[in-house]
Amino acid sequence: MIDDFALFTGALAESQIRTVMQGDFSAFIHPHPQLSIAQSGGRSVLTWSWGVLQGATELAGPWQDDAAARSPQAVSTVESRHFYRVRQ
Repeated sequence: MIDDFALFTGALAESQIRTVMQGDFSAFIHPHPQLSIAQSGGRSVLTWSWGVLQGATELAGPWQDDAAARSPQAVSTVESRHFYRVRQ
């Protein structure tokens, strides 16, 4: 029999394993997709765990889905001047 099942996106620290083994998964449940942006080799790299990447040239939109985008997604310096978000 399986009591609990969880899939994690990376290795857990010892303290995180202890917390999960006590049945507390709250630190790993994200109701909204998370998007991070980092610089690598003169490019911007967008990383998200789930959802669809969207981009816009203005903060107010219009926002366009990029259904072909896969995390991590490297963008050029021109594209990095855009706004990005992830929708569920």
